[in-house]
Amino acid sequence: MEMLLTSMNRYLVCIEPSPRVTDAVRRSQAQLLPLIGKFQGLNAPVHITLLLVDMPEDREPELTGAIAAGLENSSAFQLTLRGITYFRDQRTIYANPLERRDVLSLVASIAAEVKKLPAFEGYHQVVANVPHMTIAAGLKPPQFEAAWSTLKDQQIDERFEVRQVTLMSRALAPSGDYRVVHYYPLR
Repeated sequence: MEMLLTSMNRYLVCIEPSPRVTDAVRRSQAQLLPLIGKFQGLNAPVHITLLLVDMPEDREPELTGAIAAGLENSSAFQLTLRGITYFRDQRTIYANPLERRDVLSLVASIAAEVKKLPAFEGYHQVVANVPHMTIAAGLKPPQFEAAWSTLKDQQIDERFEVRQVTLMSRALAPSGDYRVVHYYPLR
């Protein structure tokens, strides 16, 4: 009997911002690169994470269906990013979304459906509980100090309409790049 091997993928369910917000985050990242070197978030798409799931690629159709079911009654909404701040552990600097309740509502509805999947059990998953738009992550103390002294007086103050949720995927390898798998329009 021949065994078929399927690759493991990381699936990112997220909100992608407007081009204007993406440009603002990329400008902040560009300021940091010569000061602190490479950091997490630099090469990732600019986004707000809703859910991360590591699972076999051949389970993707089940995942896309569960996400669609979770978003069935979700509506578009306005999202405001105001300010730049950081997590208490000082490893991540981010733009702060004000409408956290709306984002967490999406997280809850998607996660509830995805967790029903038989294929979901046993696979690594992260449900976002603090909505944020990462500027720089995985920072060591000296990197954080230099990055924060550069960004602390800057502001990202942008509002955009969240009209869809995006599912992206990449091979579960350190150098994998994300590709869009599916867009889910919100009512």
